[in-house]
Amino acid sequence: MCKISVIMPVFNAEKYVGIALDSLLEQSFKDMEIICVDDGSTDQSLKILQQYQKKDVRITILQQENKFAGVARNLGMSVARGKYLSFLDADDYFRPDMLQRAYECAEEENADIVVFGGEMFSEDINNVDPYPALLRGELLPPAIKNSFENKIKIENIMNFTIPVPWNKLFRREFILNQQLQFQNYKRANDSYFVLMALVLAQKIGIVHEKLICYRTGNANSLQGSRNEAPMQFADVYSDIQNKLMELNLYEQVEKSFRKRCLSTCVYMLEALTNADAFEKLYLKLQSELFARFNIIGSPMSDYYDRYAYNQYLYICSHTPMEYLMDKLKNKNKQKMEELNETIKKDNKILNLYERWLRLKDNNSGIYTFFQDNDFEKVAVYGMGSLGRSLCSELRSHNIDITYVIEQNSDRKNKDFTFYSIQDELPEADVIIITPITFYEEIAEQLAKKVKCPLLSFDDIVP
Repeated sequence: MCKISVIMPVFNAEKYVGIALDSLLEQSFKDMEIICVDDGSTDQSLKILQQYQKKDVRITILQQENKFAGVARNLGMSVARGKYLSFLDADDYFRPDMLQRAYECAEEENADIVVFGGEMFSEDINNVDPYPALLRGELLPPAIKNSFENKIKIENIMNFTIPVPWNKLFRREFILNQQLQFQNYKRANDSYFVLMALVLAQKIGIVHEKLICYRTGNANSLQGSRNEAPMQFADVYSDIQNKLMELNLYEQVEKSFRKRCLSTCVYMLEALTNADAFEKLYLKLQSELFARFNIIGSPMSDYYDRYAYNQYLYICSHTPMEYLMDKLKNKNKQKMEELNETIKKDNKILNLYERWLRLKDNNSGIYTFFQDNDFEKVAVYGMGSLGRSLCSELRSHNIDITYVIEQNSDRKNKDFTFYSIQDELPEADVIIITPITFYEEIAEQLAKKVKCPLLSFDDIVP
């Protein structure tokens, strides 16, 4: 029997799997087996695995039809011989001393699970950023250093780490005794396994080091395709809720479970990029899920994630479109502030910009801003319905439009001088951008061509 079995599900990971395997073969800890489960790959993943197997006898390859990562991990566990189980995804990698540090902690602390920290990266494996959610020490009791007894569940037992298996080491005997398996869902198939293991473990070890590097932005990963089944995570959390009730553990961990559910609900909603999927989940949260997970009526003081709680309150009282527009406005406002930081360095522009902010804060006559002698040259981007309405309103206050910018200058209108965004633009004191939806993209283009403040239509509506 070896000391650690590392299980790696692999699906169409030809670009990355070599990096993951290299990180295992370079481990300072050597007494391990590496079980790679090819999940019906259609690229060169299996061929790459076979090439590595020829180099190292510790590598075992299993194959299955495409049944997703949870089923692949279960197949790997069914043949594992190690005292401990480690899981690595094919597009991530371990630091060279990961297995050594986790094994030492498990042995010294007699832990059922060891949890450690990590970092994240996109394409450059050497350019990493912090990933604090993997191990949030501030959510553990202050006295905890290397481990804690779990007989009386700590308040944040389901919150001090996220429900992924790859920043954890599991005692195989514990997993077998608790009959824990990964679910066969396409997405979120690891949440049940991890969260139930955390609740059921008698002792949990902690390594306060960053030992794994997690890849973000992989469009081929399941994380990159959440739109296909936006509410599958809710089925997973219902399964966890039901199992906790069956084991008479729900009351002990209910507060922690609620916190995990709320953070996950908001995270999953904001990760969606498909409008239909977004609306479907949004309405389901309003009508059912917040109530199902006992979030309705719970106080803010129960939650460490205040952002998620505020979003929950907003969702309960607003439509999906209002939520999206509010998000868009905040994003545009932040982008505008960033762009204007570089534009307003000129003292004259800085003074005008500060005067504009004071007018907004005081809710005073908004159009006096344009009537200022320094603001004689007002330009507008976009002549759709918002642009036409704005121009009409400004003219009713005797404010002239010096020129109008469009993507193309083909439009003919005797009342305005038109320029294409590609043209050399005349001087202006301010440019108002009316297509709110595309504000960020347009502002970036204009910021390279002009040296005046840029405002979105939202900012000037009285």
